[in-house]
Amino acid sequence: MPIPTQVIGSGQAIAHRYLKVLSVPFFESYIAEQPSYLSYLSTDYANTISQQPLPLSLIKSLTSEQLEQAFQ
Repeated sequence: MPIPTQVIGSGQAIAHRYLKVLSVPFFESYIAEQPSYLSYLSTDYANTISQQPLPLSLIKSLTSEQLEQAFQ
């Protein structure tokens, strides 16, 4: 599924890679309840796989105000 360029700029291939790499640990951790995958959802792992021109940041939680502000 294409991701709009205005959301990710020219890093569409990188965005798809992030999605593939992080989907398995997310679903294994939170759906299958396998805590051994949580290390792949950490800042250290995000820094390891992060690439330019689309650096990766992980956010664990946002208030509703922070979320609203992010989309303005």
